[in-house]
Amino acid sequence: MKNKWKNIISNTLLISFGMSLLWHFSNIVRYGSHYIQEPNAVILWAEIAWVSLVVCWGIYSLSSKAGLKS
Repeated sequence: MKNKWKNIISNTLLISFGMSLLWHFSNIVRYGSHYIQEPNAVILWAEIAWVSLVVCWGIYSLSSKAGLKS
């Protein structure tokens, strides 16, 4: 039972961290900069794709490991 809650908390934190990075990167795309500026569009879109994969993995991991799927 303790391990289940540990998985739920860690995966929820992973998803929320990823979502905050996606918000940050989307603001860079929309406004050109947001506290920092990414001059290379290829790197910016690669970062967005990578963080999106991390969020998807966190959602999958939360739904399968935490027993929420069954």
